Amino acid sequence: MRKWTVPILALFLPLFAFSCGGGGSSDPDGDQDAGGEATETEPAAFGEACSNNNGCISGICYPGTSGNFCSMSCSTDMDCENVVLGSCCYPEAALKVCLLPEQCIVSDGDGESADGDDAPPDGDNSLECAPETYRCMNNAVEQCSSNGTAWLWREDCTGDSVCRDGACRNDGVDGDTDSATDGDGEGGCGDPGQMPGTLIRYATDMFNLLDSNPSLHTEIVTSQNPDFGSAKDYVRLNADASGEYLALDLDIDTTYLYIIELKYVCGIDWGEVSLHLDNPDSQPIKHLRTDQPNNRLNLNCNPVDSSTPPRPQDEMYTDKVTYETLCIEEGEHTLYLKVYGKDQNSGGYDIGAWRVYASPFRPE
Repeated sequence: MRKWTVPILALFLPLFAFSCGGGGSSDPDGDQDAGGEATETEPAAFGEACSNNNGCISGICYPGTSGNFCSMSCSTDMDCENVVLGSCCYPEAALKVCLLPEQCIVSDGDGESADGDDAPPDGDNSLECAPETYRCMNNAVEQCSSNGTAWLWREDCTGDSVCRDGACRNDGVDGDTDSATDGDGEGGCGDPGQMPGTLIRYATDMFNLLDSNPSLHTEIVTSQNPDFGSAKDYVRLNADASGEYLALDLDIDTTYLYIIELKYVCGIDWGEVSLHLDNPDSQPIKHLRTDQPNNRLNLNCNPVDSSTPPRPQDEMYTDKVTYETLCIEEGEHTLYLKVYGKDQNSGGYDIGAWRVYASPFRPE
C-alpha cells in the first residue's frame, strides 16, 4: 500500500467556460520569435517540467519537491506507474492526481487503518487540518485533503471577490463589508447593513449522496471534454424517469435576499431540470432566461450533425443560469436539482451540475 508526503499546494489555473450551445478554444501555447511568428511548443508529458497548466498534455501542472511537473488524473497507483515507475495516485474527494516517486512513501503495512483508510506518513500521526474543511490563503480557497494531511488549492478569487471564511465572496467596494450598506433587506429579509458575500462552490463539494434520490443513480464524473480545464469533475444523475433528483448542501451564514445561479452540465439525450430549495416537491424556483419555460431548463445538447456519434465535446457546461431572488435564512439548506422531464428530441433524463453561486441581492 502507498502513503504520501504532504504535497505543496497545486497551482491549477482556471480556464474559460463555454455555453451549452457551442464550444471555444484558448490561445495555443508558444513563444513569439523575433519576426513576430508564433513557434508551437509541444505540451509536456507526466513527470516533465512545466510552468503552467497549458504546458502539459494533461492540463495539470503540479508542484513537486524540486519544481513544478506535469501530473495527470488517475484512479489507481497503476495508472501512474504505467507512465513513471514508482509514482502513485494521490486520493482526493473530488480530484486524484499522480505524484512523482519522491513524493510517495511505500507503507510497511502498519500505516493503514483496519478499514483501509490512508493514514499519515510513519512517525507523524497528527493531522495537518480537519478533512474537507476550507480556508483562505493569498486570496485563494484551499480545502483540506480527505486524509487531513495537506491543504489543496481549489480556486482563486478573481475580480472584485475576496476570500473570506473559506469561500470567494463579493463584499462590495474594495471588499469592505462595512461599506456595503446599499443592500436592502426588502420584505424584512436580513439586516441591510450586514450584506453577506457571494458564495461560490463546485457542485462536487456540495454533493449530498444520501439526500439524492435514488442515490445509486448519482455520481461524481470526470469529464473528457478539454473545455473543462483542470476542474473536470461534476455531479451527475443518471436518471431513468422524471422526479429523480440531486441534492446539494447550501450553507448560508447570513439571512438575506440571495440570487442563486448555476452552471449546469448538458449532454446528448439528457433531460430537463428544475431547481428547488429545501423541498424537492416544492414549486420550482423560476429562472430568468427567456428562451425556455421559466420553471425548467433543457440540458439536452444536440450535436451539430445528428448522424455524428456523440463526442467528448458534446458534454459541456452551460452559461451561468440566474434564478429569481429568494429570502434565505441563516443555516443549513439543500438545493434539489430535479428531473422535470425531457424534450421530444431526447432519449434520456440525465442531468448534471458543475458550479453554484449564491449572491446577495443588490438593488440598482
